[in-house]
Amino acid sequence: MLRQFLTGGLTSETEEIPSAETPAPSTTGSAIHPIIIGDEEGAMDFSHSLQNEGFLAPAIRYPTVAKGAARLRITVTAAHDEAQIRALAGALARLRPEALT
Repeated sequence: MLRQFLTGGLTSETEEIPSAETPAPSTTGSAIHPIIIGDEEGAMDFSHSLQNEGFLAPAIRYPTVAKGAARLRITVTAAHDEAQIRALAGALARLRPEALT
């Protein structure tokens, strides 16, 4: 039930963050939710912007993923409460790169 709350909260708040390759968080069955950025520099910039807001969302780049498939790795755990998930979702929406809008 807690897992559904956490992943459901992330899903409802990030539905407007477009990325055709990003699986819906509620269907991944994982605590890790990728947000596909594509461009490696863009992924790094987005990651740094989130870090400046107090969120750890590491950029995963080549050679870990294919060139042009850079992504952010969002991890939701039972230690995160609803306010933190909503704050992250707000930061993702506010700071998302122009390429994703």
